Amino acid sequence: MVAFNQHFGHAKEFQVYEVSTTGAKFVGHRRVDNYCQGGFGEEESLETVVRAINDCVAVFISRIGNCPREGLLKVGIEPVDRFALEYIEQSAIAYFREYLERVRSGEIEHRQRGDADIRQGALVTI
Repeated sequence: MVAFNQHFGHAKEFQVYEVSTTGAKFVGHRRVDNYCQGGFGEEESLETVVRAINDCVAVFISRIGNCPREGLLKVGIEPVDRFALEYIEQSAIAYFREYLERVRSGEIEHRQRGDADIRQGALVTI
């Protein structure tokens, strides 16, 4: 599970949470290059973001464009914007409960995610 509360294209890092029926636990940061470069999305940047969060089921955002939304869905990462600017831990637990119910009902199938490509730093342009 990944959570952050800003526009997807402006994120320089993701806060990663492990979520279970007992709660949400912050496990670390994932630094990334900005997807949005000068008002336009960069496909190469989306690939690096996906590699950084590849082990996550969902990404919480306040806003996201159609192209990155489709790109995330294509690789099996659900972009979640309905909890925008709310407390991350509470939102992650609420999402997880909904996710479990969708799995139980057969609406979706839970799949193990791949490993993430964790970087120590990322390109930051000013």
